[in-house]
This record gives sequence, structure tokens and C-alpha cells, in this order.
Amino acid sequence: MLIASASIFSFTSCKKDYHCTCTYNGTVVYDQDLGKMKHSDAENQCNQQSTSVLGQTWACGLK
Repeated sequence: MLIASASIFSFTSCKKDYHCTCTYNGTVVYDQDLGKMKHSDAENQCNQQSTSVLGQTWACGLK
């Protein structure tokens, strides 16, 4: 029974609240609450906001 419980727990992912912030030259240019999700999903969604347009690069990360 204990082994079955442990294996079920290992397949469930821990979802937390994540927040994405992007900066350009030290100034916050994008700030969004991503809600509850897995860390890897939050990282992927936040990284999609990182962009470079006309030489301006936004650096985005989770908080």
C-alpha cells in the first residue's frame, strides 16, 4: 500500500502560483501573474515573453 501511494504521488505534479516579470535596461516593461502551474510550464510561458525588437531585448524571469 505504501509503495502504491508513493508511486501515485510521484506522478502528480506540484502546481504553484508563478509570476513573470520582464525588464529592459533595468525598467520593468511587463509584469503578469501566471497563476497555478508546474514550474516548467511557467518557465516556458515566461520565456516566450523574452524578445528582441529593433535592438531592444527584454529579459524575462519568474518571481
